[in-house]
Amino acid sequence: MDMLKGMNMALDYTEENSENYMDLKEVAKRTYCSEYHFKQLFSLLPSITISEFLYDYYVMSFLID
Repeated sequence: MDMLKGMNMALDYTEENSENYMDLKEVAKRTYCSEYHFKQLFSLLPSITISEFLYDYYVMSFLID
């Protein structure tokens, strides 16, 4: 699987489960890589960490609702 496809699957998973607590290991599993590699790959694409992305996503979801 190519890296971009895996990241898109992980982002889709986070959107589908935004109401629930997400374990980073579970999100990384969607990309078929370890948690460590997922963090490294994610920070290359949007230039922010996965934790910052999830925090911003939750805040924006809260503000929209």
